[in-house]
Amino acid sequence: MASVERSTTRSRSWSAWAGSREELLKIGAELEKLYEQRRQAILAEYDRETDRIVKECLDSEDEILAQVRNERRQGDRVNYESRWQFTVTLSDGPEEVTGPVREVFQEFDRRTHTKVTFSGAAGPVDKERDRVKVEFEKAHPEAVFLHVRSTDPGWARQVMSKMSDEIGMGSPWWAFLYTPLGRSLYRGISWSVIYFSLYSLFSPIFPSKEDPAFNQVVGIVALLLGALLLAWAVNNRRSLNWMLPSFEVTDGGQPTGTRFLLYIAGLALAFAAGIIVNRIS
Repeated sequence: MASVERSTTRSRSWSAWAGSREELLKIGAELEKLYEQRRQAILAEYDRETDRIVKECLDSEDEILAQVRNERRQGDRVNYESRWQFTVTLSDGPEEVTGPVREVFQEFDRRTHTKVTFSGAAGPVDKERDRVKVEFEKAHPEAVFLHVRSTDPGWARQVMSKMSDEIGMGSPWWAFLYTPLGRSLYRGISWSVIYFSLYSLFSPIFPSKEDPAFNQVVGIVALLLGALLLAWAVNNRRSLNWMLPSFEVTDGGQPTGTRFLLYIAGLALAFAAGIIVNRIS
């Protein structure tokens, strides 16, 4: 009769992440430490089961059977240790490289690699029972994805808590712009800025109130269509990811998204100040 086995699965995602190579490695190291903790617990459980089996054979005074089963179990344990390992996978389009974190990260290039995956699996020799994974990916709705499955709910909660804290430290303040509410707010603000910028730019040649109403309507419609077209281009997913990279490994400075928004804020303030000065004068 098969035994009952229970497991828990938890996951969480972040819409944006930015940090240095060292900060990315730190996340991998923390996840590897948690994985190794669980792996050693499973190995200890396996060793206790081996001791129980050998003891049963010795209790029945069958030393040969005890020796055979012990050797078989020890061989399976070696296979288990070599099979279940913590690795990182670096992806650059169609090419991938997988292996130990420190060795593989020597090939890491923040400018070309589009996907980084830290992962580890564990379980009995012939069955994957526990798995943990953190995936970073550029130009993806979920820039960071954390997933854990385990037969130990306490360990799964520990992974989610610690890794959420580690990953959350790299989530930029503008990450909410990738959420549905943030995208709507971004669209509204960008359309307003573009519209009033175009209006101010073309106001000298805009139809005056003395012109026929038809000319005024045509001018307003053309301005609205132009603003909508530019707003669509700015709000396009590729454009947004170019201006505010959802996943970026920096050289230690500010993320591209932060620099871009600070630059836009500076332009907006200068633009508003210019309008106020013109009104006053």
